[in-house]
Amino acid sequence: MPRVSSAQGIFAFFAFLIALSWSTSAAAASAVPLELDWQASVDECPTQVELVRQVAALVERHPSFAYPVRATARVERLGSQRYQGLLETESQGARGTRLIEGRSCRALGDIVVLILAWMIQPELSSDSTPTPVAQPDREAAKPRPARVVTAPTTSAWVLSLRGSGDLGSLPKPALGGLLAVGYRSGHFQLSLQSSYFPHSRGEIPSVAGYRVTGGDFSLLAFSLLSCLEPTWVRVALCAGPELNREQASGFGVSSPKTGVKSWFSLTGGLRSALRLSEKLWLEASAELVVPTLREEFVLESVGVVHRPAAVSARTSLGLGLTL
Repeated sequence: MPRVSSAQGIFAFFAFLIALSWSTSAAAASAVPLELDWQASVDECPTQVELVRQVAALVERHPSFAYPVRATARVERLGSQRYQGLLETESQGARGTRLIEGRSCRALGDIVVLILAWMIQPELSSDSTPTPVAQPDREAAKPRPARVVTAPTTSAWVLSLRGSGDLGSLPKPALGGLLAVGYRSGHFQLSLQSSYFPHSRGEIPSVAGYRVTGGDFSLLAFSLLSCLEPTWVRVALCAGPELNREQASGFGVSSPKTGVKSWFSLTGGLRSALRLSEKLWLEASAELVVPTLREEFVLESVGVVHRPAAVSARTSLGLGLTL
């Protein structure tokens, strides 16, 4: 089986980082955190695509943190110049209902655009400059809230379980698991996570006529990461200290021994999340780990079996749950 060199691994890791950054940047430029179900059968009504585009135009002029919103709007015609819409919204667990009336379906749609834009970015309510692409009918009946929508909360506990891979900390590329508990508040999140890689074998080149010698390694790592999400897109920059505990058991020698060594490392990288449901997320991360001490694992009278790389790469993929 071909071996993966450190240079090839680091190159692949940075390629992954670039692809991740490119895809999330593209999503940030084109996406708006809105799931809209626009139910209007009248011909003169605007389409759902038009409404989402108008909301995005208002939000993009004011780039800051945005709250994800889900909305359903049902429009019906009551008369020749009278339309009524029922708007149901949900944001961060808070739900609201509004009954809206207008003299035209487009005027009613413009009111929906203003309400959704305000919910995504509440600071728009104090800014009189932004207006939707189509001017609302100012003489139309004003929206009548059936229930007040409370301000969404942005603080929550997060539990994550992900599969993980390591290149450089152990003799060969290794697979393991990661468990993390974090607290998120606004743009920031503090996470305590544990990673375990149960098996990686290191061998010393054998000489003809002699049996293979080396060691079986495992790694346990505890890290405390501080993460910052600069925008509403779930992509975070993370960094923090890590405690590594690596264990090795020798084989192929007359008196094999087991040894354990520990050291601190510095870790940093990217983490992203994609919403699957109200509380469930698909999470991915890519990190670099720099050990402050590179311990050597030696077989007595044989030689060095393994020494951690100066820079190791870690990746993970799994699920996150907002509690």
